[in-house]
Amino acid sequence: MKIWKTKSGEKIDAKEFAKRFKEGLQSITPLQRLQHEQRATFIMLVGYLIGLVSLIIFRKEFAVSWFTYALMIIFVGAAYGQGIKLFALMTQLKLFKDMGNNSLDLDKVLEGLEEVPMDEGEGAKVLDEVVNISEEQLIDIAENKFRKEIDERRLKEDGNNDI
Repeated sequence: MKIWKTKSGEKIDAKEFAKRFKEGLQSITPLQRLQHEQRATFIMLVGYLIGLVSLIIFRKEFAVSWFTYALMIIFVGAAYGQGIKLFALMTQLKLFKDMGNNSLDLDKVLEGLEEVPMDEGEGAKVLDEVVNISEEQLIDIAENKFRKEIDERRLKEDGNNDI
């Protein structure tokens, strides 16, 4: 039984829908994930605040009891937690976008590095070291590489090629 309709008008069943849905979820970029998480957190925060405000406004109809106060404490705590999470996500998203705008040109930095033959197990270890390199280390590598090039040019201009 075909239930869903695709953008092209083709009808698909639940199994095909689940397969396409899984593929779509796996292709989400980290930036998209952060944006969606930020929106969902904002919606949850608004929900908690609406719940808290409606509880305060209609507390007389709830027959003021320990239950009402317990709900108020729960809503306040949940709203506080969601607010902190939203602030953290906004900061993380801003840093992520700034990182994309100010990224170094890695081809220039890594240009001229020699390839070292290695055993099978060594490749993963070296890859972990490269992945975990910090921005400061990348800047140091680039500065050292360009300093070396400048020094070599100066020596060539002086007629001394003994490097």
